[in-house]
Amino acid sequence: MTSPRSNSASTTPFERIICALDGSMEAWEAAYQGCRIAPHAHVTLVYVLDPIDATTREADYPSWVHESRDAASAMLTKARGELVNVGVSVPIDTTVEEGEIVAALMYVSSSTGQRTLLTIGSGKETKPARVLHLPAPIRGPVPNWVVEAVDCSVLVARCATELERFPTSIVAGVDGSDPSLHACHVAAAIAKQRGCKLLVVTALGGKGPDLRALEDATPHIPIDRIDPNHPADALMQAASEDGLIVVGNRGRHGFRSLGSVSGAVADRSPVSVLVVRQT
Repeated sequence: MTSPRSNSASTTPFERIICALDGSMEAWEAAYQGCRIAPHAHVTLVYVLDPIDATTREADYPSWVHESRDAASAMLTKARGELVNVGVSVPIDTTVEEGEIVAALMYVSSSTGQRTLLTIGSGKETKPARVLHLPAPIRGPVPNWVVEAVDCSVLVARCATELERFPTSIVAGVDGSDPSLHACHVAAAIAKQRGCKLLVVTALGGKGPDLRALEDATPHIPIDRIDPNHPADALMQAASEDGLIVVGNRGRHGFRSLGSVSGAVADRSPVSVLVVRQT
């Protein structure tokens, strides 16, 4: 019986990456991090023009759309060039969409089929941007809304200290549920591809894991750490600098909903978080 560390069923977890850019360094890093964990996936860079921005600024809408679309296209072209400069060699498309941001990202990600990864910044940028700016959107951070709404996996990225080393390690949370077991196998595939350490964590806090399901899992899931704390705290404490936390999008007990573990980790984690959705 094989372990997730040797499981080769999904050596390429993602076939397509949708990168939501807003001119910030963090969103650009999210795109690059996505390319690091799925280096053979086709990439689409997208910017969403949200009409609420024009309304709030009391701008002339036709002029605002025209000027913003031109600026967004230029930003996406420069971001594509930046990705090529750092070694991304897969095809990279660009598109500018109009509409409410969550709805637009739902549409773009759902139109690409299965095994899609959407990358977004956490909205808590810690580095100055070096990618061409658009005027700052009026809207606030929306990562958890996006994670909950879209039908694909989502990478919520934080700026890495040494981006070229990302991810230095991977922490995967399991609780016995099918989504968490699937996320663990995705984490193992990424760790194998990147040649980094995988740490599998289960937490006893909250309602605790389904130990019988963990024991019966096929392939077997070797648990590296059993933590007495709440699952979100256990995962964040286990993560290392420039690492990646991987969780399932729905799960039993502690990993049951985005409002609990997945949402808490995506919102509070100091490192990037991959929320894996089964398709």
